[in-house]
Amino acid sequence: MKKRLQKSLTGICLFIILIGSASILVTVDQTFGYFGEPVEQAISWSEDIMALQMAIVILRCVSLMAFFGCLLLFIINFVHSIKAGQLFPRKSIPLLFVCAAVSFIYFLCNDNLHIVTSAERNFVITMESVIVPLVILVFAFMYKAAVQVSEENSLTI
Repeated sequence: MKKRLQKSLTGICLFIILIGSASILVTVDQTFGYFGEPVEQAISWSEDIMALQMAIVILRCVSLMAFFGCLLLFIINFVHSIKAGQLFPRKSIPLLFVCAAVSFIYFLCNDNLHIVTSAERNFVITMESVIVPLVILVFAFMYKAAVQVSEENSLTI
């Protein structure tokens, strides 16, 4: 059972690497597209919001890379903890909270790309930019509770 679970988690890890790499490559490619051709997607620089435009472009790429990095570390920690005989490693708790934060940043930046490409000045927050991080946050708290219960059960004789 233990070996089969480790193989499954390794497969999931490889799948996350594949999907994450593709997502990051597409996002970085789109980002560099904002700095050049095609003209429809190029950055429309505006002096008064240039700092916001740069922040949106940079944070969009960095938050996506951080999300997939934390997700990979979470799976790797899980595989190592199973080898050690522990089901829920405590060091994975902060990774889930970071995933929630960076997913909020990514969705917020993605929703406001019109500020970058059209120099519009309306800031948008959609439901998905709030709900997805909240779901991740709920799972983070559930995972934290599972860690506490697991540690308490391991102390029971």
